[in-house]
Amino acid sequence: MAFTFPQSGTKAAAHITPHTLECLKQPHRLPTRKEAAANAKRFCETSESGATGLFTMALLADDSLALCFFGKRGGFKEVWNFGKAA
Repeated sequence: MAFTFPQSGTKAAAHITPHTLECLKQPHRLPTRKEAAANAKRFCETSESGATGLFTMALLADDSLALCFFGKRGGFKEVWNFGKAA
């Protein structure tokens, strides 16, 4: 399966980690966007680090895999869309 990746040196490429690559191998284990937003909100509320948001992988409604940023109040921004899951 071929996914599209951001160009090196871009803001999106800075957030591609080995965990991201592992998520692409197992898309059936990814949370939906709604579940990921709830997880991020819960993380920000319980984190003692003062985190204001969380970058995470999510499965979108159109079956595409995306790296997303979720803010502490539930805001959502798609950082990079890798394409459809198989």
